[in-house]
Amino acid sequence: MKYKSIPAEGKYIGVRQYYNYHINLYLWEDEFYEVWYFREENRIEKIEKLTDQKNLNLYIDFEIRTNPNTR
Repeated sequence: MKYKSIPAEGKYIGVRQYYNYHINLYLWEDEFYEVWYFREENRIEKIEKLTDQKNLNLYIDFEIRTNPNTR
């Protein structure tokens, strides 16, 4: 799968959390990808191409909620 190189070669953009997952956003080959890390087992669960640009707001919202310096 070509997506496996995304965490190594892609540009890290941001993170959000969803239950036991850290979801990292990467830019790779002019596309956005979400890399789902399952925290309990310290492994990548899945890598998905971001098809809905509305999901970008989830990263902004998470940053605002978790980092008081961004308010």
